[in-house]
Parts: sequence; structure tokens; C-alpha cells
Amino acid sequence: MASGTKGVTIPIPKDPTQYVEAFKMVSELCREWVTVHEQEKTKRTGIEAQRDACMEKLRSQRKVMNRFLDGHFQQQATALNGLFRSLDTAIASGNPDLVGPILTGIVETVRNSPLGDLVTLDQRMKNDEFTLVFGKD
Repeated sequence: MASGTKGVTIPIPKDPTQYVEAFKMVSELCREWVTVHEQEKTKRTGIEAQRDACMEKLRSQRKVMNRFLDGHFQQQATALNGLFRSLDTAIASGNPDLVGPILTGIVETVRNSPLGDLVTLDQRMKNDEFTLVFGKD
């Protein structure tokens, strides 16, 4: 018997065909390892491609949402600025009949947040025929 490098005893085959069988087994195991390695590499590549596609979709949706919110918040800010100027004018003029409707307008403007419209936008974006156009033609 031959001695291994770590104290493992390896029997020496007496039949030369056992060497051939051992070589065949080692060769087959190597081929199997290469096949599994390639399959796993292909799977990782597929997972990376899915990740990249999802990230691009998220970036795209983020851009759409940011544009949507920027426009709506700008409109809301403009409306609120006008209402507050009107409120200042109504208070300065001493006309209490104008203050109530202006305050109601302020409350309604704040209550109608653009975030509520995101649900509708999200539902529309799921439709393949939906097109979102920014700006004017």
C-alpha cells in the first residue's frame, strides 16, 4: 500500500483495468463538474439580466413619478400662493365675507394632494396602450 500525503492509505490496485476505470471515473466527474459550472454560470447571467431589467424599469418609473410630482406640486404651490395672497388682501380690506371661502379653498387645495393621483397613474401605466406625454406637441 502507498501512503498519501495526509496519512491516508491508498491501496495499489493489482488489476491494471482498475486504473482505467479510475481514470474514466475522474474524467466523468471532471466533465460533470464543467457542465454544472457552465449551467450555474448561465443561471447567474440570467439573474443578472433580470436584475438589470428590473433596475432599469425602476429608474424609468422613478423618472415618471418625479415629473408627475414636480408638475402637480408646482400647480398646487401656485394655487396656494394665489389663495394666500387673496387671503392677505381679504384680511387687509377688513371683509370677513371673503375670508371663509378663501380658507375653504386653501384647505381643499391641501386636501387634494397629488399623491392620491399616483394610484390612478399606476393603474394606467399597467395598460400596454397607455402613453404618457410630457410637454406640448
